[in-house]
Amino acid sequence: MTIFQPNNPGLGGLDELTDAEEAFVTSLAGLSYVEDDVLIYQSGSLINVNHPFVKIAGDTMTGNLDIQTTSTTAPFLNIVGNTNTPSIQKAAALSFNITETGSGILAQPIGLFSTANFNGTGLSNILTGSRIVANQQSSSNSLGSILGQTIQITSTGSSSLGNAIVMSIIGPSFDTGVPTTIKGIRITNQGAAGITTSTGLEITQQTGAADNYGIILLGDGIGADIVFGAGLNSSILYDGTDMVFNSQLTGTGDFVFSNGDIGKTGTRVTKGWFTDLEVTNMPTVGGTSIQDTFVDVAGDTMTGNLSVDANVDVSGKMAVGSGAVLGGSTGRSVLALEETTNLSGFGEFTPALEFTAITTGTGLLSIPIGLSATARVDSSGGYAQLRGIQTICEQNSTTALANAWGLYVQLKSTAAGTGNLGISAGLEVQQQYSGGAPLIVRGVYINDMSHAAVNLAYGLFINKQTKATSNFGMVLNGDGAGADIVFGAGQDASILYDGTDLTIDPKVVGTGGVNIKGDTFWTGSGTGLPYADLYVVENTNATTITTINTWYQILDFNTNGVSNLMTPDHTNDHITIDKTGTYEIKASISLDGVGGGGDAYEVTVFKNNGATAIANVHGSTYLSGGSKNQMSLTISGLASLTATDTIEVWIKNVTGTNNVIVEDITLSIVMIGG
Repeated sequence: MTIFQPNNPGLGGLDELTDAEEAFVTSLAGLSYVEDDVLIYQSGSLINVNHPFVKIAGDTMTGNLDIQTTSTTAPFLNIVGNTNTPSIQKAAALSFNITETGSGILAQPIGLFSTANFNGTGLSNILTGSRIVANQQSSSNSLGSILGQTIQITSTGSSSLGNAIVMSIIGPSFDTGVPTTIKGIRITNQGAAGITTSTGLEITQQTGAADNYGIILLGDGIGADIVFGAGLNSSILYDGTDMVFNSQLTGTGDFVFSNGDIGKTGTRVTKGWFTDLEVTNMPTVGGTSIQDTFVDVAGDTMTGNLSVDANVDVSGKMAVGSGAVLGGSTGRSVLALEETTNLSGFGEFTPALEFTAITTGTGLLSIPIGLSATARVDSSGGYAQLRGIQTICEQNSTTALANAWGLYVQLKSTAAGTGNLGISAGLEVQQQYSGGAPLIVRGVYINDMSHAAVNLAYGLFINKQTKATSNFGMVLNGDGAGADIVFGAGQDASILYDGTDLTIDPKVVGTGGVNIKGDTFWTGSGTGLPYADLYVVENTNATTITTINTWYQILDFNTNGVSNLMTPDHTNDHITIDKTGTYEIKASISLDGVGGGGDAYEVTVFKNNGATAIANVHGSTYLSGGSKNQMSLTISGLASLTATDTIEVWIKNVTGTNNVIVEDITLSIVMIGG
């Protein structure tokens, strides 16, 4: 007998199963199960779901975990972990681990995959794929650091890795709803009250790899640049050839280098291309200030004679006594000194010829001179050039030289020399003529120093002066012509100080101008071109007109505006010119009627208390009559003005004698030329 066969006689109805009960028992009999299994009834049958619960330690959950909630504030999954065990170094509320042990190809084993989908009809301000918060709640223990997120790559296997990227932000994917702005990473303000130092992004120096980089912007041009400013104003990028610094991405800003140097000794900038270059201190030559480069070579002529055979070979120092005479054959040097000895045992300097002038007496010696050379022509034969000293620095070795100096001059004071020096000059050039003066005299003449094999050629190179109390790169000691810098093959332009002003003259010869390639601006209050203005606002006093077609000065100014090299004077209702030149004059005027019929008014600018009208700065208007009938006009023009001229504004009624209120007026004057 089976459980489906009724007993006869029956058991009081217990042996009689309904069709549903018979189906349930049939399903139960067909299942295999063990202890802890759970059976559920689904779609008319029993199903063994095996072990649906995962133990706290031990079992591994298989299949998918689907968590849903209808709460408006609670998380879908809230895992709280509490530990009071001091030996636990890292306690995680939730830990994910995926291990691929099969032989198939798995493109990307992913430890944690998080997606936030918004498919509702309500308003969602921010959709966040993942949010991590580290919260310090302890009131008794301090934390060394609090980290919102820590990401680490480890490798315990023996196979090699291609690229290891701690965090990869891949490109976006949009079918519709493309955002107007997208940012790979956005760091909001991290500062808050009580924080000493706030840093948006900090990167520790990379040191362990073969090649280490702090940041790489992978690409050329825009999109691989660094942009600065709230308005995206400036940028730095590499365009595939050059490093480009752009201070005017938007706006008109400049690059400001505050303190510090560009390049340094041993690591110098190869070239610099400038439209204008301004230096405060004296330039340097080869790292040495030009002030320390030249010494005084002018002075007394040696007395007595020096006698040396024409072809004598002198090694080491040569002591020459009084009465020696120098002689030489035609085409040869009067004195030829040559040092061909191995120089490895010599000191810093091994001169072919050395002169020392030493005075040990107590008498006054005006000018001790180490070397004085004179080239004199007594014959009547023609000579192309007369040279007092000629020095040639010749490189005839295959070994490279750091520097080659045609003339090296050094000023020196030894420890034993405690006497003060007045003025020290590396090079002093003087002239003295009692007859046969030359047509052109040059204190220093520098020929063309360039050569096809030379990278940089400087006619004059001056190192910056830094060690004195007052340092100057170059001083033109005097006022006016003769203490100027002159430019051009025809001496066409000049810069000089005339005792009062610094004057730039592009028309010394010819009709040239000043071409400034770049911006010009002035710093400091009251600088720049001459300018001034004078004004009144909301005046209620009427200008009295007693005679038709007669000029009356507007006397309503009450405020002196900004000014430079001009004098606004509202008490006398005029502006005084301080510099002769060409000026732009402008007056903006608002007139009110005071009653009566309509009248026509004219306004013009006069100079010197109405003595002379500036006819091209003139305008007219018409007031239809009645009070509060307002009209505005602006007059402007150019005028040549002389220092001490005064400029005023005058008005007249050409149709009647009705008064007028000059409610608002501004008189402004700006110099635009000479």
